[in-house]
Amino acid sequence: MSNLRSARNFLAIALPLLWIGLVLGVSFLATPAKFQAENLDSAVALSISVVTFFWLHIAETVIAVAVAVLLILLKARWGQWALFALAVIALALQADWILPAFEGRAGFIPLLPTLDSQQLHTAFAATEAIKILALLALAFILFRDTEAVRASASVETPAITT
Repeated sequence: MSNLRSARNFLAIALPLLWIGLVLGVSFLATPAKFQAENLDSAVALSISVVTFFWLHIAETVIAVAVAVLLILLKARWGQWALFALAVIALALQADWILPAFEGRAGFIPLLPTLDSQQLHTAFAATEAIKILALLALAFILFRDTEAVRASASVETPAITT
């Protein structure tokens, strides 16, 4: 396997895992901790969360574009694209429907229902879980396929005798 292909395979596996780490760190660790801080006013915590999720969305979008480019270069199969698409759809729902609703503004998808605060939190957690599971499955399948290619390339072919 060429060094360039190896680097592409490594990045195609590493970037979804990095994306998962960002989601876990921000959504399931830093944000809940912020609201448990005794000396942090709820309005300030909400304001910080808006900025935090804005930058998280930018980071996720950059990673998604990079993963898409790598999947193109690696000639990904439909199942790999489907898992990636699932993560991107969850990201789009968050950016265009759930996060704008948290901020009290209209998103780009006006036909979706209006949710109360508890439903918004549940929808957000569900889309985060969908992203995490889809990206984990994508990274696993890419790793499995890389190992299969590596194993088949290392199998020695017997010498032909006449």
